[in-house]
Amino acid sequence: MDIHQLKNALKKNINGAKFNDLTVGKYDVVVATGPSFSTQRAESAQNMLMLFQNNPKLHAIGDDLMIESIDALKADELARRFKMTLPQGMVKPSEGEAPSPPLPPPPQVVLKMKQVEVQQMKVQVEMSKLKLEQLKALKEIQDTKGEVRKVVLQMLKEIFVPPQPQIQGSQSPPMGQTGSPQMDQMGMGGME
Repeated sequence: MDIHQLKNALKKNINGAKFNDLTVGKYDVVVATGPSFSTQRAESAQNMLMLFQNNPKLHAIGDDLMIESIDALKADELARRFKMTLPQGMVKPSEGEAPSPPLPPPPQVVLKMKQVEVQQMKVQVEMSKLKLEQLKALKEIQDTKGEVRKVVLQMLKEIFVPPQPQIQGSQSPPMGQTGSPQMDQMGMGGME
């Protein structure tokens, strides 16, 4: 916005606009300075050191940043090594740097996982035993059905086919012909 647009906005009093002309009047300026630092890095290190002294819990998550801000030889290397000890995902790897390997789970978690695996295996074994029992029961039912069928057929044969005396030298009727029309119609002729 240029000066002419500002003046027009003031005349129209848009949005309660106010104009303070600093060219009119006399002003004093007071500047207070803190400690002198040669670099922003040194100032940042000093501030972080004070922050870490007041809150020791920060050491667990921010020591790498504090070390990086220190103006000292090998500070960056020390910070890089410290980053490798932090949990995965806490620090993004810098360009060209491989991500840190994942930390193994705590022993309590591993133990709990193994216990769950054992329970799952036990359930699978029980399920297999039940399946086997079902198959055995089905086989028994099938065998029983076969036995019942044989008994029923034998009883029907005895009911519908009267015993015939066997004459020496005579032949038994051919298959499918029992001499009983009822048995022949039921398809049971010649069944033993």
